[in-house]
Amino acid sequence: LSKCAHQKLDHGYACKDCGLQMYASIGDKYYLSLADAFEVVKNAESAEKKTVRVLTDISADEMANLNISGGTFTLDFNGHSIADTLNVDKGNVTIVGNGGTLNGLTIQENAYVEMSGLTMEGDSPVLNHGTFHMTDGKIDGGQIAIINMLGTVYLDGGEILAEEIAVMNYGGTVTVGTEDGAGPAI
Repeated sequence: LSKCAHQKLDHGYACKDCGLQMYASIGDKYYLSLADAFEVVKNAESAEKKTVRVLTDISADEMANLNISGGTFTLDFNGHSIADTLNVDKGNVTIVGNGGTLNGLTIQENAYVEMSGLTMEGDSPVLNHGTFHMTDGKIDGGQIAIINMLGTVYLDGGEILAEEIAVMNYGGTVTVGTEDGAGPAI
């Protein structure tokens, strides 16, 4: 039996041959899950193969235990939503929202995440020694917008909404604004 190549897709990115839903793409290759795309992209060498594009909204069930475990790449939300927390264990990830939303973000010690054009709702981003750089977008974190545990946070732009605390900092570094005076709305 040969495997389906998933190259004939309908407008909702379901394969016309086998009927399975594609959730991500890298160039002209399509993947059944973000996890599959992350495994491929972390070893990519060419620039055109270093962007994972989200193709449809992703529920918490479809995303269970999603971890980024390496690589240097761009994650383009393409205006879609991910309804669970994204865990970045290691690697260098640029998140481009293009109007998309994410429920939460955890950044571990060996990870760097830069975010623009994304709205984060629900769970606050949590840094465990990692680095988070927000250049644009919005964090609506409820009582606490960002929890920083020994990490490094750069807030150069965007909007941060919190009921009580914009950044809860436990021994890390937080830099708000740039040398030219730009910074987020808090």
